[in-house]
Amino acid sequence: METKNLILCDTTILVNAFREEVLVLAEFDRLGFNRFALASTTAAELYFGMRKGEKRKTLELVRRLKMIHFDKAISFRMLNYQYDYLNRMSVPDAIIGATAVEYNFALWTDNRQDFDFLPGIRFHDPA
Repeated sequence: METKNLILCDTTILVNAFREEVLVLAEFDRLGFNRFALASTTAAELYFGMRKGEKRKTLELVRRLKMIHFDKAISFRMLNYQYDYLNRMSVPDAIIGATAVEYNFALWTDNRQDFDFLPGIRFHDPA
């Protein structure tokens, strides 16, 4: 899988896409869905939060993005974050942050304060 220059979407961005927020959808259209990825934990968060009747629409959104699976490198980085930033990060945020930093993806999030203290984190700023 080609991962160069991918933008990793935080859960809030995908929830906003699901809700058809114009600015989020415009950014997907501008760059193309092939430039965006999600961590497998983000997919789990989306499924956990979906309402009855939203499964098909959720699956369609998730399938349009490249999914980055939790691997050994992400796991070790996430464990270090959990140790270094105890009580500052949720486990899903630690996994998302570790995924972005480990693979040098820009992270697109509405909650920069949840990640901005991570060494090496880069953020995506929509045009």
